[in-house]
Amino acid sequence: MPIGSIPDPFLLVFQSFDEFLIIGHEDPDGDCLGSQIALASFLNRSGKRANALSSGPFRRAEINDLADRVADHVPPMEKGSKRAAVIVDCSSIDRVGYLAKEIEGLPTLILDHHASGGDPVASAASCIDPGAPSVTYLTLLLIEGLGGIPTSEEAQLLLFGLATDTGFFRHVTHGGEEILSVASRLCRYGAVPKDAYQTMYGNRSLVSKKLIGRVLDRAQPRVGGKVLTSYLTVDDEKELGFGERDSDTIYGQLQAVAGVDAVLFFRDEEPGEISVGLRSNLVLDVGAVAQQFGGGGHKHAASFRSREQRNQLERKLLSVIETMYS
Repeated sequence: MPIGSIPDPFLLVFQSFDEFLIIGHEDPDGDCLGSQIALASFLNRSGKRANALSSGPFRRAEINDLADRVADHVPPMEKGSKRAAVIVDCSSIDRVGYLAKEIEGLPTLILDHHASGGDPVASAASCIDPGAPSVTYLTLLLIEGLGGIPTSEEAQLLLFGLATDTGFFRHVTHGGEEILSVASRLCRYGAVPKDAYQTMYGNRSLVSKKLIGRVLDRAQPRVGGKVLTSYLTVDDEKELGFGERDSDTIYGQLQAVAGVDAVLFFRDEEPGEISVGLRSNLVLDVGAVAQQFGGGGHKHAASFRSREQRNQLERKLLSVIETMYS
C-alpha cells in the first residue's frame, strides 16, 4: 500500500458496522489519543456510535487535557448493534492492557503505522502502513476515504498527533512532501500549528526540567561515541518529585550531540520493570533492535519493556547494536 492511501477493502469493512470502540495502547501519547478522539468524533457526527477507550495511565503533560475524553471501560452494547473494535497505534493485543479482555470475541479492525512488536491481533481487517509517519496521518486519510473532512477541532487533534510522532517535523526527511501536504490540509481544515507546538512543549513543571537535567548528566557515550545511554530511576522521582514525561525533549537533546547516531533511554516503571526507548538519527534500525527484545516500532523510533536488571540489559543491547554497526 503506497503512503497516502487507505485500501478499499478496509474502507468497505469499516462501513459495515454501526458502533465502534476506538482503543489505543497503554501509556498513550498524543498520536494515539489524537487519532482515537478525532476518529470517534467523526464517526459520531456521521451517524455511527463510537467511544474512545484507553487503559491509561496518562503520564505525559501534553495529553493532560485529553485524558478525560476517553472512557476506561467498554459500555454496554445496544440491542441489535453491529459493534466492532478499532485498535489504533498498535497491532498487538498485549499492548491495549485490560481492555483486551473486554473486547474478546468482537470483530477487530487495526489502524497502525508500526512494523513490529508483540502478538498480532486476529483482525477482521487491517491497515498497517510502516511508511506512514503517524496513526493520526492515517486517520485523516481514513476520514477522507469515508467521504468526510475533519472539523477544526478534529484537525487540531490530528495535527497534534502528527507533530508528536515527527518531533514537530524535525524527523521528516527527503521525500517527505506528502507528510507536509497532509499538515497543510489539516491547516486548511482549521488546525493551528502554533497551538500544537504549545501543547507539545509548553506548560512544563520545574521538576520535569530537573529530571531532564539528571538524564543529561548521566549520559554516557558507547560504541565509539555513536550511541548515548542514560536513565531515570524510581528514586529520582522520589527525590525530585513526579515530573511530566518530557521524552521528546530528552531524545532531542541527546540526539543533537555531535557524532551520536542512536540513544538508549532506560526508565524504571513498575517495580522490577524497565521501559527502554530507542531513537536513531540515520544509520541504526532501532525498530529491528527492539524487535529482538519483544518490542517494536520504526527504524528511527522504537521501544520495549523488560524485567532484567538495567546494567545487564544495557550490555545485551550494546552487544546487538555493535554487531549491527559492524
